[in-house]
Amino acid sequence: MKEVELKKYIAEEVSRIQPNEIHARIRALRIPHIMTTNYEYSLEGKPPKSNSSLVKEQLYSVFRCARHEDTTYWHVHGECRSPRSINLGYEHYGGQLQQMRNYVVTGTLYQTDKILKDSLEYRLREKQINYQSWLDLFFTTNVHIFGLSLDFSETDLWWLLTFRARLKFYKEAAVNNELFYYVPDKFAESSKFKLEMLQATGVTVVVLPYASPLAYYHLVLDEITRAAGV
Repeated sequence: MKEVELKKYIAEEVSRIQPNEIHARIRALRIPHIMTTNYEYSLEGKPPKSNSSLVKEQLYSVFRCARHEDTTYWHVHGECRSPRSINLGYEHYGGQLQQMRNYVVTGTLYQTDKILKDSLEYRLREKQINYQSWLDLFFTTNVHIFGLSLDFSETDLWWLLTFRARLKFYKEAAVNNELFYYVPDKFAESSKFKLEMLQATGVTVVVLPYASPLAYYHLVLDEITRAAGV
């Protein structure tokens, strides 16, 4: 099977996923931004009518977003309606990481006047923040991560975590936001190495009791609601 055909098949299959009460509760928070590695639109409740990205990407997802009601949704690993963008395989992950590193470290080369092109590292030092990419949010706003295994194969996200830690602890860049990673207690011991890696990059690990998937995710959203004051 050709890669593009495989990605189209994946897009069709995951599009069958139906929104549930957890997705509805997340939407009800009305928070300004949600970042997701999901390809489908269960979080939004339905496919967005149009793309809100300042850069129209075909393959990678540095600027990929769509606005729905009061929230901008950032599909950081691609989305169903653009099957070529679905992150699949080390080649695609490597390309995604290259685009991310350019954005954060050296600046972008896109031929558009709609975005700031200086590197995010430079803009952090100069306090010139523009929420044009989900990467801006990752370095400047509090981020609550849940429902994501963060397997070590997700090299782009692990690079991002470690580079953020380098900026925060070793360079003169203003990185003052907090990152939280939620994990069920039943997986805490088996995930000990990964959780220690997260803590080493400055992520706060929050272990919550697990009675059932539904109960656990409601606990997570209770914690986020209290922390964010929403």
